[in-house]
Amino acid sequence: MDRQTMQQRTVIDLGNVGELSVSVSLSPYVSVLAVLADVIGGRRQGLPEPWRRAVRHAVAPANYAAMAPIVRPGESVSPDFIVPLEPVGDVPVRDQVEQLRESSFESLLTDLDSEYGRRVPPQWQAVARAPRTWGNNLAGAVSDAWAELDPAWRGAQRLLEREVNRVGTAVVRGGLDGLLTTIHPRITYEPGRLTMADPDPARYDLAGRRLVLVPMIAGRNAMITRFTSGPEAQWVAYPVPGIDTLWNGRGTVGTESDGDVLSLIVGQRRASILRALRTPMTMQQLARVLECSQSTITYHCDQLHIADLIRRERHAQQMWGTRTERGDRIVELLSGRGS
Repeated sequence: MDRQTMQQRTVIDLGNVGELSVSVSLSPYVSVLAVLADVIGGRRQGLPEPWRRAVRHAVAPANYAAMAPIVRPGESVSPDFIVPLEPVGDVPVRDQVEQLRESSFESLLTDLDSEYGRRVPPQWQAVARAPRTWGNNLAGAVSDAWAELDPAWRGAQRLLEREVNRVGTAVVRGGLDGLLTTIHPRITYEPGRLTMADPDPARYDLAGRRLVLVPMIAGRNAMITRFTSGPEAQWVAYPVPGIDTLWNGRGTVGTESDGDVLSLIVGQRRASILRALRTPMTMQQLARVLECSQSTITYHCDQLHIADLIRRERHAQQMWGTRTERGDRIVELLSGRGS
């Protein structure tokens, strides 16, 4: 289910984060869906205009129309049929396309009935009348877009490998608290749960199930998620960190945090804030020490505060911050010292 930003919120209960099972899937098909949502659905999510034009011109008109019900503005839920092979492993685009074309389209009708019952929305009614034609056109849209995006995916391998390493390091070193604060700006991490804006709010309990992280090549604000009450793995797809270096043609991976595990996992700015707050400081002092704007410091401190990694208190018209015990533990675990 693709859940877009609205005012209501979905909550995902994670339980004890130290016992959470987390893996990474490199599934380019999900990236294609996110890009098509940006290009065809008008959901501007940060994809640069040259790439939007290239993908738009690559998709044949009949295939273009097949994406319309999926990316309709204001809709957040799509039938599970859209992703025939769950991205719980590294699934090539061609396998997803073949599965779309070979699937029994009774499963699509079942999905529509499950989601909407007898009140199928207008945008899905034509699909219900001719599901095989629509499925073939959807497969065509994915193939058309992938022809443009394949070079970008191959060019992003260093970014993707770095993200696999980042997640693996967080799991092994006990740094998931820090990692989960950085997944996506529309996802908020609080100890034991994730929350995200959603026009179709719900609550899910991972209850020992696996959480799969799916880094994408897509606009910097793109996000696709699938959470259910069933036993299967749940997943979140988000832009791979550093995606702008791909879209702007530099194609390089920044090295400023190489060898620094804390910066690798939570990002350079938040690592600097956590290290600086080993003793209390005001937001003004932090901004001066870290040489950035106070609004930038406030944003990152908000996220660290929500995740219970720093504490903020107001004294004499000044907002002071310091690390919590959880923050101390994260810094110690990921720095190899109590810096």
